[in-house]
Amino acid sequence: MGRNDFNHAPFFQSFMEVRVERSKSRVVLILNGVDGPLRWQDLQTGGAAMRPGATLDDAVEFIVPMDDDHAG
Repeated sequence: MGRNDFNHAPFFQSFMEVRVERSKSRVVLILNGVDGPLRWQDLQTGGAAMRPGATLDDAVEFIVPMDDDHAG
């Protein structure tokens, strides 16, 4: 079995944590596996998936800014 065999953990046992940080006006999406947050080195990615300045050892997370104009 190869490193990128998607029929085995951590890929089938992953979930996305959604954290709303109203004080920072953002939503943080964190990819978790069976042993906690997945690292970029755990994934096979292409293009500009990693945020600028991230390393392969950093946790996989995406930050989505919230639009303050529509906050209620």
